[in-house]
Amino acid sequence: AVAPEGPAFNDAGVTLDAAVAGLGVAVTRLSLALPLLRARALVPAHALLLPAPRSNLCVVRRDRAGLPVVRQFVDWLREEAAATQAEIDAYRPGGRAAQG
Repeated sequence: AVAPEGPAFNDAGVTLDAAVAGLGVAVTRLSLALPLLRARALVPAHALLLPAPRSNLCVVRRDRAGLPVVRQFVDWLREEAAATQAEIDAYRPGGRAAQG
C-alpha cells in the first residue's frame, strides 16, 4: 500500500507538533508522546505498540563515575525511566490507559 501524500517530518518533535495541529497522524516513540498523551492533546490512534530495538545509555568518564553527584543523577534517571516505563506499559493493550 502506498501512503497518502502529505507532510512528512524526520524530527519527532516537529512530527508531534504537526499531529497536535491536526496535520495528520504521528508515528513516534511512546515515551516521546507521553507528555501530550497526559495532557490529552493527543490520543492513541489504536492499540498497536511495537517494541523498539534501541535503548538509551547513560555514560560518564571513568574517573567521575564514583562521584556522589553522578550516582545521585543515575539514581534519579533510573527512577524516571521506571516511572516512564510504567506509563508506557499502561498504554499497552489491556493497560489502564488503553482501556479508557
